[in-house]
Amino acid sequence: MTQWYMRVGHVGFNLILLNILWLAGTLTGFIVLGLFPATMAVVAVVKHMVLEDDNPPIIKLFLRHFRSNFLMANVFGYVMTSLGVVLTVDLMWVWQMEDSLLQQCMLGLSVLITLVYLVACLYLFPIYLHYQFSFKEYFIQAIVLAIGKPMQTILLLLIVTLISGLYVIFPPLLFVFGLGAIVYPVLKITCYSFAQKETNHSDGLYSQ
Repeated sequence: MTQWYMRVGHVGFNLILLNILWLAGTLTGFIVLGLFPATMAVVAVVKHMVLEDDNPPIIKLFLRHFRSNFLMANVFGYVMTSLGVVLTVDLMWVWQMEDSLLQQCMLGLSVLITLVYLVACLYLFPIYLHYQFSFKEYFIQAIVLAIGKPMQTILLLLIVTLISGLYVIFPPLLFVFGLGAIVYPVLKITCYSFAQKETNHSDGLYSQ
C-alpha cells in the first residue's frame, strides 16, 4: 500500500502541474475562450484523481478534456457568468434601496439566492462530467443539489472561503496550487454525493 505521505506528495505535485496547465490553457484561448475549458479540464482531471487514480497521466487527460469540452465549457461558463452579473446588479440595487423591512427582506433573499448560485457553480462542471442530461437539466440538477444538501452546501462554502482566505494571506500559494487546491476538496465532497445516484441510475451516467 502506498504510504500516505507519498500519496500526499503525488496529489500536491499533480495540483501544481494542473495549475501550470490551467494557466497555459487559459492563455491559449486568449483568456476569453480559454478560461472555462481550462477550468473544466482541471475539474475532469481532479475528478479522475478522486474517483479512480490519484496519480493519472495529468497532461494527457487535461489536453483531452480541454479539447473535447471546449465548446460546452464556454457555453456553461458564460451562461453562469451572465447569471452572476444579473445577481450582482440585483444585490447592488437592493443594497441602495431605502432602509426598510422590505429592503431587509429583499436583501436577505438576494443573498440567499446568490449563495445558492455560487454553490450551483461548484456543482455544474462535475455534474456535466458525470451525468448525461439535457442542457437545461444540468442547471436544474446543480440548483437541486445546492438546495437539497444544505449541510454540504455550507461545507463547500466554508472550504472555498477558507482556501481563498489562505490565498489572500499567503499569495504565493495561489501561484503554486491555484485552482486545483480549491477543486480537489470540493470534488472530494461532491463526487461522493453522486455515488448513490450512480448506483441507482447507472444508465444515465458516463465517465469522460
